[in-house]
Amino acid sequence: MRIARPRVPATAAMLSAMLGMIAGAKPSNGSSSKSSSGSRASARAIDSILRSPPDSWAPEDSGIFPDLTVAENIEIATWTRPGGRPAAERIDLAYSVFPVLHRYRARKGPEMSGGERKMLSIARTLALDPEMLLLDEPFEGLAPAIIPAVSAGVAAITKLGRAILIAESNIHHVPEYTTRLYVIERGEIVFGGPPDDAWRDAAVTRIIGGAPRPTPPSRSPLQ
Repeated sequence: MRIARPRVPATAAMLSAMLGMIAGAKPSNGSSSKSSSGSRASARAIDSILRSPPDSWAPEDSGIFPDLTVAENIEIATWTRPGGRPAAERIDLAYSVFPVLHRYRARKGPEMSGGERKMLSIARTLALDPEMLLLDEPFEGLAPAIIPAVSAGVAAITKLGRAILIAESNIHHVPEYTTRLYVIERGEIVFGGPPDDAWRDAAVTRIIGGAPRPTPPSRSPLQ
């Protein structure tokens, strides 16, 4: 898990760069990935998402296809990677992580809430059958009532044996089941280790926000 602070598009750039390195992608002729057309850039980003296993990411803005149904959004991930697990098994796995999507499988993007679109984005990424999922701000902008459902789905993915890397700018959104935390300040990693250690470090808590937590007393061997 990673935390990037402050809250800027740098988290997306970081995950995009990591995805490019993992996939062995190289920029051609040093050209920039920026485009004068926002829609064209968005289309390229979505195409990159769908063609990037074994490690795939779910972007902050969800990046779903609004004109397709929930079922079609998930199914299309199996078209782009025909090998590996059978398509039907991967689709069932996506629905098992977020069961609510099965009820909404005929809905299209504009008919869904922000939390439902976020679930769909993560479920579609899982349907690619990646070894690791990269999630960019999965809880950003979500209603407090929907965050537990999204977090439970992410937890379910970890229980499937998949690795997950989350870029998150709000320390309070970091899931309790996080095993390792990295804190990035001004482009530098200032902390890396178990989350509990971060909370006991006054310098780190000043960066992420919050008060340091005391170290619990050690138990006597006789207790």
